[in-house]
Amino acid sequence: MKGDPEIGAINTCYEILNGLPAPARKRVVNWLAERFGSATEQSSTTTKENEPARAEAEGNGAGEVEAGKSLADEDSSQEFATAFSKAKPKTAADKVLFTAWYLSEKMGVKDLTSLRINKMLTHLGHKPTNASAEVRRLIAGKPALMIQMRKQGKSKQARKLLRVSEEGKEAARKMLEAPLANGTE
Repeated sequence: MKGDPEIGAINTCYEILNGLPAPARKRVVNWLAERFGSATEQSSTTTKENEPARAEAEGNGAGEVEAGKSLADEDSSQEFATAFSKAKPKTAADKVLFTAWYLSEKMGVKDLTSLRINKMLTHLGHKPTNASAEVRRLIAGKPALMIQMRKQGKSKQARKLLRVSEEGKEAARKMLEAPLANGTE
């Protein structure tokens, strides 16, 4: 008698993912969730012990309270804090842009949300007044430093999935290269 195919798939995924570093695991889980449907469309068999992992895979930060962990692992958080301190972003928009760039370029996060950017800044002690408003400014600017890729969800309140434009990436890199000249261009 064969076992449950769902359990077999979970075991296979666990064995494969367990051997990967955390950033690679996160990319694989995000890709799988995007390919096979959002993790929020789960059946009612989801257990409480799976909630933190699911929340982190979705990037919504809900797992932090339950798991007692930050949005990123401790090493990534320290690296982000060091880079943020070196870049010295001055305005709220600069802080949002630099955080979005770091998440996408250094941590491999493909699709960003304002919530995720806000969580990173909040953990660092630089909570923006309104991250969504700053993202809208970055999207509306000429050139656009961020781009809205699509919305996730059906309501008007759906989460916008964002990416940093090439111009935005260049602006963030300049913050790191010349922190004293930040904001002069």
